[in-house]
Amino acid sequence: MDRAMCLFGGAAIGAVTMYYFDPDRGRARRAVCGDQWAARGRRSARYLDKAGRDLAHRARGLAHEATHLVRGETPAEDGHRPMSLDIMHEHLAPGTRLLLGALGGGLFAWGLAEDAPEACVLGTIGAALALPAVTGRGAGCGFGLRGLTHHETRRTSQQTVAASSERRGAPAPVM
Repeated sequence: MDRAMCLFGGAAIGAVTMYYFDPDRGRARRAVCGDQWAARGRRSARYLDKAGRDLAHRARGLAHEATHLVRGETPAEDGHRPMSLDIMHEHLAPGTRLLLGALGGGLFAWGLAEDAPEACVLGTIGAALALPAVTGRGAGCGFGLRGLTHHETRRTSQQTVAASSERRGAPAPVM
């Protein structure tokens, strides 16, 4: 088995080397690959900046609410929604995604270092926390908890009009 893995590993390394160092197209392939990695880096930097600003705004809001609670005041209803954990919403905020991804990845990595029963539990919990971070969708996106989006509402109303027109014998309007 080890010999087969060495053979396939060596063949894969040889194929990648041949692909990237091809005298005809290798320079273009390396340039495209470098551009793609640079673009991924820029996107990651933008996302981390956005997530950091989101977390800073949430911390500022929590501090503002805490000062009202310490003084015994009720915060004024000034159009802002109360601070809450938005895991139950359909789309997660960038800061929430960052925290869930870090926590889930940490638990998953911790599970890789443990023995059998703890590893399974930690790995499962870590993967369950990391999944919403990767997809960007909270718990409100499934199991009938979410409302219809604008496009789904429009499609549903068009289907309703078409079905009612067919029952009356009239042709369905085209929208």
